Amino acid sequence: MKKRFLVLVLAAAMALSACGGEQPQKPAEGNQEGNPKEEQQPPAETEDQGQADTDEKEPASGEPVYGGVLKVGSYLSPSVLGYTPECGSNTNIQYLRLNFNSLCNYDETGALCEDLATEWSSDYESKTLTFKLREGVTFSDGTPFNAEAVKWNIEQYVEAKRSETAEVESIETPDESTVVIHLSSWNSSALNSIGYMVYYMSPTAVQENGVEWARENPVGTGPFVLKEWEKGVCISYEKNENYFEEGRPYLDGIDMQIIEDSTTLLNAFKNREIDILAHCDYTRVNMELDSMGFTKLSNLTGIGCEGTGLICSSAAENSPWADAKVRQAMCYAVDVDTLVEGIGFGYQQKINQWAVEGASTWSPNVKGYAYDPEKAKALLAEAGYGDGFDTVLYTERSDGYAVSISEYLDAVGIRAAVEQIDDNKLSDMMVNGWDGLMFHYFTITPDLSLYMSRHLLADGAYYAPAILHPQDCLDILEQIKTAKDEETKQQLSWSLQEKVYDEYALFGLPLYTEPLATFVYENVHDCQWGFYHASAWEPADTWMDAK
Repeated sequence: MKKRFLVLVLAAAMALSACGGEQPQKPAEGNQEGNPKEEQQPPAETEDQGQADTDEKEPASGEPVYGGVLKVGSYLSPSVLGYTPECGSNTNIQYLRLNFNSLCNYDETGALCEDLATEWSSDYESKTLTFKLREGVTFSDGTPFNAEAVKWNIEQYVEAKRSETAEVESIETPDESTVVIHLSSWNSSALNSIGYMVYYMSPTAVQENGVEWARENPVGTGPFVLKEWEKGVCISYEKNENYFEEGRPYLDGIDMQIIEDSTTLLNAFKNREIDILAHCDYTRVNMELDSMGFTKLSNLTGIGCEGTGLICSSAAENSPWADAKVRQAMCYAVDVDTLVEGIGFGYQQKINQWAVEGASTWSPNVKGYAYDPEKAKALLAEAGYGDGFDTVLYTERSDGYAVSISEYLDAVGIRAAVEQIDDNKLSDMMVNGWDGLMFHYFTITPDLSLYMSRHLLADGAYYAPAILHPQDCLDILEQIKTAKDEETKQQLSWSLQEKVYDEYALFGLPLYTEPLATFVYENVHDCQWGFYHASAWEPADTWMDAK
């Protein structure tokens, strides 16, 4: 779900002060919080701001320069920094990458690449994953990173009942740099989930000080170490002098300034009180900073991005939504192209399935639903609803999507009354069910079964109580999980996309994905923020030249 900005401007101003920044200037009068459709006049450019390359790529960099403290502004405020099994959300990754490493990372193609592991393999017959570890790595407390440390960390994730390690049965450490993980049952997602989502803590630090201490005192192998944490305000880091990559990090330190009010965050960046505005998911902010020529970094792979759609409650037998023809009629009734262009202003990418085009899980065979109100009416008539029916469209949004969708639906006979709800009600409905229509939020990854199962399975964590669970879809989901190789897994993923969206319209109508944009000043180089995973970056590689 999208983060709502609820904290007062005063609190955010205090955040800047606590991290050593200047107090933000009072926002200019006018359309700071207005409708993004309204014309906005960007402030006059200053000499300090300068013009940056507006291409969505890292600015061309020369020879890296050492030194400096990078100031990052983000609305995301972590509750745990150091006990990584409790850092389960994608939003934690931007903080985890400062103190910790995983065995693998993602490259520009969305494939796994080296981090703490230099080699890895999986074996379907023996149900094992094998990792060869990077040698000569130490935790920031000076203790060694080795196979026993990996074993201990994975065991903590198992104990915490993390889904990424659910199939781990036992772990062997034949030598200091080799880890063999035995699975209770084969899961084709295990290599990705264990390789990327487990972050490694110093066993000694946690064992000697306890879990409660570890939550606030991260001790890992990462490029930075925690200096100070003022919760909800600022997190300051200084370089790890013993980092395993020779010559890195380049920066002396990083201040993560937590600013939950969107206008204050925007003004802090424009006033150059922060160097990076991270995870901008508001169209208005995108528009304003784009118009001023700032460098924007966007996700290149789709991994970790959030998809948005419109989902129907299909579980109740007496509901019109229980009929696939009615769900398909709803999909044909809505002009997604016009919505994405008119409300998203080009910052949203239309999707027709649980993937972005070009990803390994994106099926070229999915037909989707081109806008066709006459076909929608015909399907409703075939289903016995030629006179239409009444329903409710629940929304926590205020961007115009719900009202526009309601008008499209009304035109074909689906009379959807828009009912505004708050985030608490939204969360409750996602977990416990609803009757009617609501927005569908889903995480896009290179492994379809990893996240779709949370919605598709009967005991799934989100949306599951209110939707049907066709057995043929569940069978394919299980086949994906137990696929022997990547080619088989891809073909099965494509088949599942076609079943779920074209045949059943089970998750209703996919609308768009909006990659979280990050804006940087032109003197900030090589941070790769959000490039290969929407929430990740490379603080060890980041450097700054003179402003």
